[in-house]
Amino acid sequence: MLCPHCNVKLPRNAKYCFRCGYLLFSDDVLNYGDTLEYKLIGIYLPDNKISFNLHNISLGYLLFNFSYAFYKKQYYIGVISFFSSLYFFKLFLGGFGAIFQGLGFFALFYIFSFMLCAFIILYYVFKFNELYLANVKYRVNKIIKNHPSEDYESLSVICKKDSRNCLLLALLSIFLFLFLAF
Repeated sequence: MLCPHCNVKLPRNAKYCFRCGYLLFSDDVLNYGDTLEYKLIGIYLPDNKISFNLHNISLGYLLFNFSYAFYKKQYYIGVISFFSSLYFFKLFLGGFGAIFQGLGFFALFYIFSFMLCAFIILYYVFKFNELYLANVKYRVNKIIKNHPSEDYESLSVICKKDSRNCLLLALLSIFLFLFLAF
């Protein structure tokens, strides 16, 4: 299977291109490609593309972590990432001093907590795009369900309005993180 946008060879069941982020639809979607849901997903995601994508790594999440999740309206990822990043930061600043002071069990607890937070952050770096696509599909289905009498044009306007990113929440999360961290 090749990406129609950049001609990179992709795995058989890929949902998007790992290189350029272009959305790929499976054969059953292509056969029924005129369904309302997939047309609205195309409107929800500009240019049928996931931005800041490189070889299945979300660069936006890697660089901006929880603030990128809030920016993309991925609230559950943002909240989990916020607290794990805050804890990771606190452990990094204060926790490693306890290891060198020989606190025994607490040193192991700090190391385990540090590794757990690092794992959570790395998990979302690699899975953010897939979770984002699943959330977009959920939101589009919710829009269709909540507006059953609307036609395609009005639903597309609602999808465009709902797909806007939330810069204010991203900035507020950064300020809250800085406030709690220092």
